[in-house]
Amino acid sequence: MIDFLPRVAGSGDLVRRVECDDGEVDIEHDLRMRFDYARATPWTRAVDLDGGERALLAIAGPDGLIVTGPELHWPDEEEDTRAGCRADRLVGRFSLTAGEVLDWDMSWFPSYEDPPPHPDTDKALRSTVEFWERWSEGMIVTDSVPELVSRLRQYEDLGVDEI
Repeated sequence: MIDFLPRVAGSGDLVRRVECDDGEVDIEHDLRMRFDYARATPWTRAVDLDGGERALLAIAGPDGLIVTGPELHWPDEEEDTRAGCRADRLVGRFSLTAGEVLDWDMSWFPSYEDPPPHPDTDKALRSTVEFWERWSEGMIVTDSVPELVSRLRQYEDLGVDEI
């Protein structure tokens, strides 16, 4: 699982990628959205985006979130949520097998504007890794921090040739 904040001008995105490298894995996603220092629970409803993609739109006062990716749902599935309701939490269970990938994007936007388009996850991930690689070029790594070097090496699988 990788969570990252892509550097997209004018947008506040949090992207989650879950990938199964080998065998099978079941994951459970539990999302609890809050605004205003957890004092505001958003009104949430499912919407159709251009191109037919489904998303969850959450609004609380001046703040909005659009969540794209495999659809999450209210824990009580008997509740009619077509018109929306307060969402204390949204959940989903997903099964992945070797080579499968699931991506979610959560974008903040002012609720009085249209939601922003979500970024291409592959491009956003590459761009984010490249940004931090350039940023860290001036960093001097010594043998006294082997854990850092080990963690940085994990990104080699993402297409980063040198660290």
